[in-house]
Amino acid sequence: MFAIKAISYMMEKDIATMEIQQKAADAFMETADRKLERTIFTTKYRPKFVNSQGKCRAFWWGSCTELWWHLKDVHPERFDVKKRGEGKSTKLPNGAPEKLRNAPIED
Repeated sequence: MFAIKAISYMMEKDIATMEIQQKAADAFMETADRKLERTIFTTKYRPKFVNSQGKCRAFWWGSCTELWWHLKDVHPERFDVKKRGEGKSTKLPNGAPEKLRNAPIED
């Protein structure tokens, strides 16, 4: 559902790319580390679910409702965005010219 909301937001605002800001990613991971610190995934089963830095990256720490709450809205302030037309590329990834992006499909 989050992906659909993010893509809809991008289309509405004419955004080509959205990349999570490092500070937002770091804040999320700090929260995850704190919430998972004393769970069964980081204590009893430590070797199985903990990476080489001693961090658990395999599980969500809360309920389904909490996950829904975190993913219910797109937070554009947490992303670096690039509007369409900005940047170096004037071609689509498959090499087609930019002007064909919205060209009607003929039978």
